[in-house]
Amino acid sequence: MTSKDILISLSKKIEQKSYHHAFLINCQNQIELDSTAMEIGRLIYCPNNSLPSDNCNICTRVLNNTAIDIAQIGDGTSTISKEEIKNLIKKISLTPLEERGIKIYIISNVENMTIEAANSLLKILEEPPKNTIAILKTLNDSKIISTIKSRCQRYNIISEVKKLESNRLTELVKSGQMVELFLYGQELNKLDKKEIREIVEDFYHNYTLRQNPALSILTLELMQDLQSKKPTSICIENFLIKISEV
Repeated sequence: MTSKDILISLSKKIEQKSYHHAFLINCQNQIELDSTAMEIGRLIYCPNNSLPSDNCNICTRVLNNTAIDIAQIGDGTSTISKEEIKNLIKKISLTPLEERGIKIYIISNVENMTIEAANSLLKILEEPPKNTIAILKTLNDSKIISTIKSRCQRYNIISEVKKLESNRLTELVKSGQMVELFLYGQELNKLDKKEIREIVEDFYHNYTLRQNPALSILTLELMQDLQSKKPTSICIENFLIKISEV
């Protein structure tokens, strides 16, 4: 299924009040994975069930990560510990504070959970608190224990990670040419956001995850910043400064 197919299908289920309490979303494209998970959360949280977003106050707060009853953990690359899951469970077990009356928790990327963390999560999936929705994200659902998968509505997003024929960003980082890298940052600022995202996404999937994991978190942060309203030039400058210090 495509992301659009998933959202349309879920929208109908929300109208019929027949949607599952937990979702496991599998996609090889981190950006599409993140954006789809956020849209699922927004769609469920929006009292109007709007698709696409109607930019109501609630939708805006969800997309800006300021909705009080939506909790998120995981940075996409670091290990998720049992303690983090236990703290999450404490948060979502509390009474919802907003009018919507539901709580949503989003975990990125669940394949990074320790065995102990996975077992702790399993307990709450088996006996979920009332009006609580789980959205679990993964780049590789084969790494998720079967008992978690069996308790979720599973969606596999068909997405192809585009591999560029050449990537100047990758070449400069590999060679360690920091001066040239900062000059290249000025060239990036002249491109539109779509082109920049393609370059950064290729750098993330085809270089950092495979050859330089130390840069993957920083690159993932840049990918997320480029989806926000932050000025592109500041996003790129901050990213280049950080990777020059690694």
